[in-house]
Amino acid sequence: MISLGGEIRHNSLTTTGQIAESNLNSFQLDCAFIGVNAVDDEGNIFLGSMAEASIVRLLCHMVPEIYFLADETKLMKKDFIYICQLGKGRNLITNSSISEKCIHTYEQLGACVITESQKDRR
Repeated sequence: MISLGGEIRHNSLTTTGQIAESNLNSFQLDCAFIGVNAVDDEGNIFLGSMAEASIVRLLCHMVPEIYFLADETKLMKKDFIYICQLGKGRNLITNSSISEKCIHTYEQLGACVITESQKDRR
């Protein structure tokens, strides 16, 4: 595990700020797993913190394959800051209570939806 440095957000145990962003640019990443605050019914991804949003947006530009993590309490909701939309290379890992309508919508966008009851849906 590598710590990026920067300011520590104790509520989420993430690092943020210019130092973290600068250090992140030094790495080549193939895949990232990112917890998010909300995913709406159209596949839009949201966070609640401006500080975390800048790091996640940077990751979205530099990492080809991202898996967003959100349980059923985060689905069908919006939060403060829009990050991106699910789609090719922008996937979702969640629990099995996700509705078939959401799965269909997310897959139509090109996302892979992985649930606890299924290893992989395409």
